[in-house]
Amino acid sequence: QISDLKRQLNITGVLSVVFLLAILGGNVFLLMSSYSNIKDSEKSENYLTLSDIHNCLFSLLDGTRKLQLESDADLYIDVSQEISNIELHVGMLQETYSFLKQIKNEKCNLHSYLVADQIQVYEYLSSAPRYVNVLDFVQSILVNCEELISKRQQNLPTKQNEVFIQKNLLSGGPDYLKKILHLFEDCEMAQVEQLSLNILPWIVVEISAIGLCLLVLVFYITRVDTMFKKLWKSLMKHTRFNIHNHTQKLLQRLSMIHENQEVKPEFEPKFKTKKKVRFTEKCKFLKVVILVCGLCLVYTSSFVFLIETLSVNQLVYEKSILKKNTRLRYLSKELSFWTRESILSNTDSSIEVFLQDNLFFSYPQLEFNSVRESITSNLNDILFSMLHENVSDGIKDIFFSKRNSWKVFSHGLYKGIQMIATESQNLVSSNKLEMEVLYEFDKSVYYLDELLSQVFQSLQREISEKLDFYFNIFIWTTVLYSLVVFGVLLVLFLPLIKKEKLLMKHILKLLKLFERNKT
Repeated sequence: QISDLKRQLNITGVLSVVFLLAILGGNVFLLMSSYSNIKDSEKSENYLTLSDIHNCLFSLLDGTRKLQLESDADLYIDVSQEISNIELHVGMLQETYSFLKQIKNEKCNLHSYLVADQIQVYEYLSSAPRYVNVLDFVQSILVNCEELISKRQQNLPTKQNEVFIQKNLLSGGPDYLKKILHLFEDCEMAQVEQLSLNILPWIVVEISAIGLCLLVLVFYITRVDTMFKKLWKSLMKHTRFNIHNHTQKLLQRLSMIHENQEVKPEFEPKFKTKKKVRFTEKCKFLKVVILVCGLCLVYTSSFVFLIETLSVNQLVYEKSILKKNTRLRYLSKELSFWTRESILSNTDSSIEVFLQDNLFFSYPQLEFNSVRESITSNLNDILFSMLHENVSDGIKDIFFSKRNSWKVFSHGLYKGIQMIATESQNLVSSNKLEMEVLYEFDKSVYYLDELLSQVFQSLQREISEKLDFYFNIFIWTTVLYSLVVFGVLLVLFLPLIKKEKLLMKHILKLLKLFERNKT
């Protein structure tokens, strides 16, 4: 019995350490898995690449249109500057095109959207379209832009390329890209919001494992208690028997000394044990085990889920801000384009006159109003988020701090975009072709493009730093929690095992002593 009891105590001690290590390992797995999923969702390369394509295409449309308008005496067109801009955006478009060709089985079925023949392409002097996919569409625009630049350098006619570029960039191609952007954005945001739910099954598994460990340890503690009671009863039996023998020997000795005195040979010892004999440290063992498992349970169910939720909420918010600003970049280019075309719509330089048969867009004034409303809506969404969300000072600084930059943005990015929207409305309402004002307005829009590129980098850095901050909190809390739990195990639980082993040794000595007395 003694050896069995020692073995059970050893098993209980070993299991407590193994179970604790397994639980801590499970928490580390939850941590790494959660962090890995969040960092994967943090990446926005595909979305930003699609946005860059749309932005480059509209910049090429704008540049090509300006080159075509260079003969208009009322407009100031810097031809060399526009050719440089076209070359710059052709290079950017080639980079993004190469990136898109490498996308295969990406999430949200992005590849299937890119290879679907959904875009109408109109050849020069042809009203019958052919359908191509995004990659072929971008390739055809690139080819025509390169031909246009080459012909310009050789002083050759470029009307065929200009018509092709303007026709197709005013038709359904950019709209289809917008559709992909919106679908991809919704899909990404839904996946990010799902992250905190995806970890729930793992938390349930971890909690179930903790409960199972608790039940196993309680089983072994109860088993040790049962074995100890049997051992204790055996010890009490030997004790009573030994006392009885010593008493009889003492009586016999007294009988020999006092031969003439009557002495009853039998003696009933009045030795009673407690009715219920328990394993001496059972309650302490159970309290310590419940305490350790309780700490594991609280940590797993609350802190892991809390950090996951905080990280996901922060990621959702800042990705939404990033995507609203992405829209502002290409919408501002559209605003500049349609502001000019609205002013030119009643002149001989109208784009409708140039394209002759307009099948590609509504009236310039309607296009302008639609784009301006979209910009205003995006600005309102950003302001609402700033006022109602827990926004970091870094993000507020990006939008509202004064800048030593282009005058329209001297009071901050948000105010600058508002001023651009207001200025465009004033230009269209006046219906006057003021060369200097239009030129300055155009420069403001292209400077906004540069500013928003910096904003994207700042926002992505802000997202990454915030997620790393949460992750560091998680790591140090896990380390502290592990030290506390191991401290409880080493200071309270394992010493109880050692104490019970010492008690077993004392009982063994007593039993051996009783055996010798029998003989």
